Amino acid sequence: MVSDPVPPPNVNGNCGNTFAGIISGKGGITFTGNGTDRFFRLTGANTYKGGTSINKVTVKVGTTSALGTGDVTIGATGKLAYDADAIDAIADTAVVNVTTGGVIDFGTHAVTEKVLMLTLDGVKQKAGIWGAVGSGATHEADWITGSGFLKVAGLGFTVSVR
Repeated sequence: MVSDPVPPPNVNGNCGNTFAGIISGKGGITFTGNGTDRFFRLTGANTYKGGTSINKVTVKVGTTSALGTGDVTIGATGKLAYDADAIDAIADTAVVNVTTGGVIDFGTHAVTEKVLMLTLDGVKQKAGIWGAVGSGATHEADWITGSGFLKVAGLGFTVSVR
């Protein structure tokens, strides 16, 4: 078990690494690679709270809570790839931030991943079901690939002006 990753560690994914232990604590994790086909795989039910950043590398998830309880940021040329039917690899309360060039790849796994909010290049996106182009989802995007869906709850509040 890796406990309390504060400050957030930078994990270099320049080879095929699998981490099956549990990562816990207040900090987050930044995965960074060199933009090639290298990857880092998380298979533990992690509880770290500080969020996950994926930059120039593929992070494969294969279990519930693989990405802890914080927000998820996928940078340009970063990829979040589903390695199994890992429903809830991202916390339901997470904000998912995708930068142009970032990818969520569900592969052949027909999961519906629930999240609180979605932003693309810092702009809040509509609530509803998001999927790959041609998937039949309410909102289709070319940065989502594979058979799964992202169910975005939205913030769930309204503002009234008097």
